Amino acid sequence: MEKLKCLTFSTLIAALSLAGCGEPRGEVALRPLCAPGAEKLLLMKTAEEVLAEMYFAVDKADPNVGLIRTRPLTGAQYFEFWRSDNIRPSDTFEASIQTIRRVAELTVSDQAGRLCLTCTVKTYRLNMPEHEVSGSGRAYTMFTRSNAALQRIELNPDQKAGMAWTDLGDDKHLAAEIIRRIEKRIAALREEQTI
Repeated sequence: MEKLKCLTFSTLIAALSLAGCGEPRGEVALRPLCAPGAEKLLLMKTAEEVLAEMYFAVDKADPNVGLIRTRPLTGAQYFEFWRSDNIRPSDTFEASIQTIRRVAELTVSDQAGRLCLTCTVKTYRLNMPEHEVSGSGRAYTMFTRSNAALQRIELNPDQKAGMAWTDLGDDKHLAAEIIRRIEKRIAALREEQTI
């Protein structure tokens, strides 16, 4: 019986540690949202509402050009269950062990007489060089200019100069989710108008 408990516990730990690793690696079909008969201002307003619900702050919204760009949003960690910017479990895992940020950009354009909305989400990871540690007693200086008596959240000047955001490419899963939510919101608005 004890052996069975250990085996079950080991299986559970293995399954939890591999969460997200078995995700399909295929590309996401990222399609624009084309809404016949929709107004540009309605599309943009709806997009801004959806982005706000996902905790993105709009940096620039220009209805003349048809552009919405957000400020960088730091990726949600595993305990931030109310946030929805991590679509896959691997996104949550990565954002929990590294500093990840995302910037969403939406464009509204006229394509063959219909207004279409496209979305791209750029993902970046913070790379911060470690300070060389000469011994285990100096480990508190690895990232900050701290000492044994006073811990500070202040980077060493050399580290600050070496910090950089590395472009990880597009997050097509999050872009597709943003488009899906906007499409759902527009469908609900149309349904309200027909009632």
